Amino acid sequence: MEILFNPHHHETFAVTNGDLSFYKLCYGDIVEDEEISVCRFHSKDTDVNTDVKCMAWHPSEECSDIIALGQSNGRVVLKSVEFMDYSSMVHLPKREFFQKHSKQCNALAWNTHHPNWLAVGFDKQKQSSLVVWDVNSKGDFSHMTERNKLSGSELNPSPNQPSVVVKPLVELTPGESVNSLAWIGQSGETSTLIAGFNHKFLRVYDIRSPSSSISSSTINHKATSGICIDPCCDSRIASFGENSVSIWDLRKFVKPVVNIPVNNNIRKVEWSPHRGGMLAVLLNSGHDGFGVASDNDVVYVYELHKALYSDQDLNIVGYQPIVRTVKPKLPAGDWMTWVNGFTWLPVQPNSLLTLSNASSFHVTGILERTSACWNGNRSFSVTSGYDCFYYSHPDNLAFHQNSDSIFSAEFVDVGQIIMKRAKNNYGLVNDNPLKNIELCLEPENIDLHLLWEWIDRINHLTQPNSSTPAILSPSGPQPTTGFIHNKPRSTPRRQSLKIGKSAYFSGVLAVMKESIGDSNTNHSTTETIQWIGVPSTKSVTYTSKKRNAVLSLCDWGSSVGKAVERFGRNSIGEALVRRLQTSGATERACTIAVWHLDLKLAIEILNLASSKKGNTDLQFSAVAMALSGYTGSGSPTLWLDTCRRLQNELKSAYLQMAFAFLIACAEENKSNENESLTFEPILSNKTILVQDRVAFACIYLPDSSLVSYLSRLASDVTSLGTLSGALVTGLTGSNGVQLLQNYVNKTGDMQTALLVIMQTNNSQTLLGPNVLHWKESYCQLLNKWKLCLERSEFDLQWAKASGIQRTTSQVYIHCNYCNKNISSTPAPTTNKQQDQKPPIMSRPNHLISPVSPARGRGYMGGGIGMQSSISSCPSCRKPLPRCSVCSMHLGTRHNETDVSKWTSWCMKCRHGGHQAHLMEWFEKHVQCPVTDCECYCGSDLPTG
Repeated sequence: MEILFNPHHHETFAVTNGDLSFYKLCYGDIVEDEEISVCRFHSKDTDVNTDVKCMAWHPSEECSDIIALGQSNGRVVLKSVEFMDYSSMVHLPKREFFQKHSKQCNALAWNTHHPNWLAVGFDKQKQSSLVVWDVNSKGDFSHMTERNKLSGSELNPSPNQPSVVVKPLVELTPGESVNSLAWIGQSGETSTLIAGFNHKFLRVYDIRSPSSSISSSTINHKATSGICIDPCCDSRIASFGENSVSIWDLRKFVKPVVNIPVNNNIRKVEWSPHRGGMLAVLLNSGHDGFGVASDNDVVYVYELHKALYSDQDLNIVGYQPIVRTVKPKLPAGDWMTWVNGFTWLPVQPNSLLTLSNASSFHVTGILERTSACWNGNRSFSVTSGYDCFYYSHPDNLAFHQNSDSIFSAEFVDVGQIIMKRAKNNYGLVNDNPLKNIELCLEPENIDLHLLWEWIDRINHLTQPNSSTPAILSPSGPQPTTGFIHNKPRSTPRRQSLKIGKSAYFSGVLAVMKESIGDSNTNHSTTETIQWIGVPSTKSVTYTSKKRNAVLSLCDWGSSVGKAVERFGRNSIGEALVRRLQTSGATERACTIAVWHLDLKLAIEILNLASSKKGNTDLQFSAVAMALSGYTGSGSPTLWLDTCRRLQNELKSAYLQMAFAFLIACAEENKSNENESLTFEPILSNKTILVQDRVAFACIYLPDSSLVSYLSRLASDVTSLGTLSGALVTGLTGSNGVQLLQNYVNKTGDMQTALLVIMQTNNSQTLLGPNVLHWKESYCQLLNKWKLCLERSEFDLQWAKASGIQRTTSQVYIHCNYCNKNISSTPAPTTNKQQDQKPPIMSRPNHLISPVSPARGRGYMGGGIGMQSSISSCPSCRKPLPRCSVCSMHLGTRHNETDVSKWTSWCMKCRHGGHQAHLMEWFEKHVQCPVTDCECYCGSDLPTG
């Protein structure tokens, strides 16, 4: 079924499915998503002898009631239908056009600029299958449109003049079958016709020339059916072939700019007359044999992005068409009913009139696409169609008066945190990364603090004449989790294993894989360590140079002095525990003491904590008593059961893991020989710091189990976006970048991800697509907030970290008289520049730049601080150009930092002046301040 509205009477439409019927639609009675009643004028047109295959209303308003009908016998009938009071229909005289031995008529198209031209496409035949008739070649339509006042019997056409046969104006393409056709450029003068043939190729004709010399161009493609022109854009065409819709751009008619695949064969495509780039698609009706319709009870609407094409080179801008489904409310449970035709309503925007195979009409509205956008100032806007809604945080008084607030008290504004960090040079303090812990403005974000501590340890480990980081006393209040802040290290260190900075930033997993895979490096050695406080009890540990390096990265490194052993009195382990005890991390200190096989030290720490004045927590005393009952692998069963019950009652994850370690050691003889399974409760506990789990694994797991565990841990922290997990994944590999990407997806804090990865100075990583996207987003935020100095400092640090050579200034101010650079920074000289000197303008208020005027069109740019305290050219001593606003000669003090006093100019007309004066001018004006200059320099600037 085909539906076609009369372009001049929007309430009238014709429906054809072999027979021809006319209907009237009352817009006032339309109820969306429900079946609507329409007035049928005639069920079947008896004047049309054979099936109607296509139709087209006349485009001229003078002939608004004439419709062209293409029939299966090859005849084209022009009928004039007048509707009397929209309750009855009168058939007035008709005209017919046909060729000898004509095949079926497949397509019709009127030319809007030449309304007497009618293009017709036929099935394959020996004579021309594409013709253009001049329907006025033997008279006009006056006898067809004039109301006949005779009796009803005399309204019928005279049998002596039923039709006319005239020679076509143009005859084209014999021996081909026309699938569809359309006139190009319907909004203006056009004589260009596009047609699809044989499901094989498209051809464009220019029929301004005589028929014998008509020019054409051919594009081989299967999408030759349903050719239609977007009413809102004459250069955009849609066509389809089988199960694919193709969108064409006539400005570059070489191949489709977009191909949209669908799941079934296509019946019809039609552009929306109200919105450009919105295309409705109907698929073929069919059933799967069980009474279930497939893709035929909906109409698919594809909305193309407005920035589909580039104006300069016509290249495609990457995008994905947005698809929506429009499902009319057909009778429920009736699987024999489906959508059999549709068209856009000409008056009611974004609405479709659909026709079912049961001849029921439905009007279905298309919901507007909703999108939200943050403006970087604690507010965002939501758009839906032509409506826009603003929402802001209650603290933002600039927007609060004219907008709704939907933010709760728990709302965390990441944008404001990023802004405050940027003003404090967060992440750019390279000489002391620990300073960023204070600047991050998130005292509870332990993972973020641990990340900066890890970066600080790497910097000290890779400094000349440095060794494993020292264990220093903490400063300031410490969290109860056991995380501590270290002071900047300046104490000399012992010499130890040297590993490159890039290796450290690649993560401990990469370090251990390299160690184990290197055949020239000895694998880990085992050591049997005597427990302190438990006589005749020993445990097996593993050690190697690479493991010691990993322990240093975990902040389990050696202390200053002669302490070189990890276990025992005055050892590395004891120094680590004492440091944690001093910081107030009692639970963590006790557990690490147990892991270092010093049960006596662990009990001492608990007793000291419980005896402190004001401490009413009896948990430490109970834990100390339980620990004292450990006797090694021969511990009694009653003690094991008591410890398991106490372990479940403890609130501290670290104390729980202390008992888990003791129970595993007590059941050593009964457990599996795989240490990774024995210590699985400790290794898989996510409430324990990542660095502690990694350090524990480095001491108690063999090489194969250690690498396997680190690989599993790397996968876990990457998927969760755990910042402290960078210790395992590193920052220079794909896993490290993905970890940061997941962190950004979870928090929106691209600033930390970007500044942290800049610490690696790895150009390959910094120039990756993810990192460049973070950089682009961060720079856009800084630009929105007008943080020019912060943006400049960031750009300098980025260029240094990525190894990109800083480019010299590309814009210079040249003297109008001697054509020399008047700034203190010399302009780079090349052979090309020597041959092509910048032009010299005659008027003194023109500021000359070697940059092409097309660049930055309509933009007040190129602000440069004058580096010398002069108002004249240093070479020829002629005065500098004048400000277009104040008429004073330009020039500033040496090293001027006040941007308002800098010089700026328009890159199009090259008029300029003082930055402050120009901005003040363009707050009230758009046109250039220079008299007689027609340049609208401020058209792209926000006006007052």
